[in-house]
Amino acid sequence: MNRILLLCLGLLLVLGLVLAPPPSELELFHYAAGELLAGNANDGPVPALDPLQGIVPGADAPPTSATRIALGEIQTAGLEIDNEQLQKRVQESLERAMNRFNGPPPEENETPRVWPRVTWVDDPGESDVRIDLQFRRLQEGRLDGLEVALSYQGPPSVPEVEPASFSYPQRTALLPPLLAIVIAISFRKVLFSLFAGVWLAGSLLTWSGNLASPWGSHTITRWLGGENTGEVSLLAAVLEGFLRVFDTFFYQQLVDSFRIEIIGFTMFLTAAVGVMSRSGGMAGLVQSVVKLAKGVRSSQFATWLMGLAIFFDDYANCIMVGTTMRPVTDRLRIAREKLAFLVDATAAPVAALSILSTWIAFEVSTFSAQLPGIGVEQSAYEIFLLTIPYRYYAIFMLAFVAMNILLQRDYGPMLQAEKRSRTLGQLVNPSGKPMVSDKLTKIDAKESIQPQARRSVIPIASVLLVTLSMIWIDGGGGLPWTEAGLSGASAWQVWNWQMPDVSGEKIRQVLFDGSGAKPILYGAFTGLVMAFFMALGRGPRWGLALGWIAAAWLTHPMTKTVNAKLVRTLEPMTEGDSLSSITAGFVLAPIDGSFGTAIHYAVFLVLFLCFAAALGLLASTLLGEEKSPNNQSLRPDEALRAAINSSRALVLAIGILFLAWMIGAACTQLGTASYLVAQVSGYMGNIYWLLPILLFLVSCLVSFSTGSSWSTMGILLPIVVALAFQIGEQAEGITGLGLLILSIGAVLEGSIFGDHCSPISDTTVLSSVSSASDHIDHVRTQMPYAVTVMVVALGIGYLPQGLGWWSHWVSLGAGIAALFAILVVVGRRPPDPILESEPADRDPEPARPAFAFTANDPSWNPPRRPDDPGRQ
Repeated sequence: MNRILLLCLGLLLVLGLVLAPPPSELELFHYAAGELLAGNANDGPVPALDPLQGIVPGADAPPTSATRIALGEIQTAGLEIDNEQLQKRVQESLERAMNRFNGPPPEENETPRVWPRVTWVDDPGESDVRIDLQFRRLQEGRLDGLEVALSYQGPPSVPEVEPASFSYPQRTALLPPLLAIVIAISFRKVLFSLFAGVWLAGSLLTWSGNLASPWGSHTITRWLGGENTGEVSLLAAVLEGFLRVFDTFFYQQLVDSFRIEIIGFTMFLTAAVGVMSRSGGMAGLVQSVVKLAKGVRSSQFATWLMGLAIFFDDYANCIMVGTTMRPVTDRLRIAREKLAFLVDATAAPVAALSILSTWIAFEVSTFSAQLPGIGVEQSAYEIFLLTIPYRYYAIFMLAFVAMNILLQRDYGPMLQAEKRSRTLGQLVNPSGKPMVSDKLTKIDAKESIQPQARRSVIPIASVLLVTLSMIWIDGGGGLPWTEAGLSGASAWQVWNWQMPDVSGEKIRQVLFDGSGAKPILYGAFTGLVMAFFMALGRGPRWGLALGWIAAAWLTHPMTKTVNAKLVRTLEPMTEGDSLSSITAGFVLAPIDGSFGTAIHYAVFLVLFLCFAAALGLLASTLLGEEKSPNNQSLRPDEALRAAINSSRALVLAIGILFLAWMIGAACTQLGTASYLVAQVSGYMGNIYWLLPILLFLVSCLVSFSTGSSWSTMGILLPIVVALAFQIGEQAEGITGLGLLILSIGAVLEGSIFGDHCSPISDTTVLSSVSSASDHIDHVRTQMPYAVTVMVVALGIGYLPQGLGWWSHWVSLGAGIAALFAILVVVGRRPPDPILESEPADRDPEPARPAFAFTANDPSWNPPRRPDDPGRQ
């Protein structure tokens, strides 16, 4: 029944978007002009105004005079747009370009520099730059795209500019993500649905001529006997689209350093969990947590608190909380879908609200450059802090999770999942497929090992410590000693301490500059090494530690030597047109964003592991093996086998992650987000109080369709700032700054809501991975809760705030009270879990906790109470 309902809702969504009126030429022109002149924060063509960078003072230039630019003549050819509207749209785009050039103003404690770097003037002088624009359609009589020709008059240093073009996004851009989402939810085939979406996107791009073959010609077209004229038949486009799935979209993700680091982080941390489980560390941690979290409510509350504690990054939050708490919740028969909801519903909201996280710097950077251009004197961080009371979805979601735990009431598919798990012992839907296999979830401690919590606590703590340290160092946080104390005659004075800058502004800047996947990759790898240390005996432990330290010093220079030798070996192959030439070209390409990235990481990892193993074996032999009558340690081969088995359990999850990234890249190239924004933007601004609601809905649609909240913020916020401020200044009952704050909050929150509901979101996938839940079941059970919080956020938050009915504190209180009432009225309490205790006349096994239930054991048939609702 739930699947049929979801299918109907999906079909209604598809019909609504497909049958809705297409964007007007004015709106399409607006976004095309914005892309051509101002550029996009994330994607899009190179802005036509970029040649001005050559005459604009640098960001750190000493304060002299700004570059003066005047807008000259604007000509149009074949555009059915009112001249007044045309002038307005071009001026808005140029203002965005000016803000992009200028950036935020310097802070009081910064070195003086030129600001603003560019100013617009009405009457240019001889030394000023004048820009003349001519817009025309790409094809006469067709609404396919826009071309702009620019001519500069002024200093001779301004270069000539070739005409720039931008293809309008078409309605077909909506089909690939909608196809993937509908198939995934309706038929539970996640891999197939995502692959089908990418295939359709590749076919559409090939058919329209916007996706060229990386091999220089359309291979399928030649096979079908056609000529390589650039035009592709529908059949050839479908077949070519299949090839583009692999040689374009998959390859793009495979050579992306950020993707490699995320995959490495997930695999290393999962391998560490396997070693900790086999060495008794996870069992010891479970026993320690169970002493504090003795029941269902307290264990869920501990999960929520851990999610709040790991506030600095949503990726680290998803993986750390899920993998740590899964053994505890499994013992208490809490459904995996419920654990995935607790993890997912906490990770993004707490990272988005925290003033010390990797999110805040990105969020601020998306709208900081636009603020000076509209006359806002407050800094971007001040504006962000002002938006926090209006971040209704994130605040309400965190409160909703807490009240759901406190009341122990669920509804909808989540209630059914909890009933199934607690009464039947089925942690996962029988028809579902967990994102990780039983090789990870069924790793038990070695029979002779006594559980010890420190074997898990120390590796987990090392992950957090190294991750935060890497963020601090990479972000320019500075070390607590001076450089002079580490060089020259005073090299021995390593204790020449100085207090680094730990102000709030400095920490936020460090989090921005140091954010990324590399810190959590290094943290996860360190956690894996520490898990090995704690699992082995004293001799092997110290031997591996010394080998790891020595390998860290030797591997980096050796990797450079090997890569240089590889380049010299393959360099002769680059002459000619052959497969070896193509392979060599991949290796010789720049490291970042090429196949050389994978080569670099592979060489580094192989050398590191070889050095660490050889030196560790030598050191452990010299130190001697620990003699323990109880054999309370693992052999190196046992620890390695546990790490490999747990990493192999991620095959399905990695495939889904790659496909989710691939369909996101395909949607970007199709212009899915731009089309949605253009389609809805015509309704913005007619009624000012409706603007935050429309922005929330637009951002949630974009995030839901692309699977990325960050991309949604980067696309919408540069456009929204000037729009919201201008409408607020002209409206009665609200100020420009007030509507701006509401609108920024609405975009940020709509992005998170769409990300929560999207099955192609990477954080949603990671939550399913860490919780070992079926991915579609996670989306299906979480969506009603997310929609509930969204409706309350819109109805009690943004709507009355836009109308000025009451203060934001009343909205916060009324919204939390409404969610509490919904849980009390609609929610039902699932039955208590049926747990089998150890018999009193038998000593418990060392590796087992107080409960004898083993997760996902189909042979386990617990006794039933007479009043058990699951009893037949």
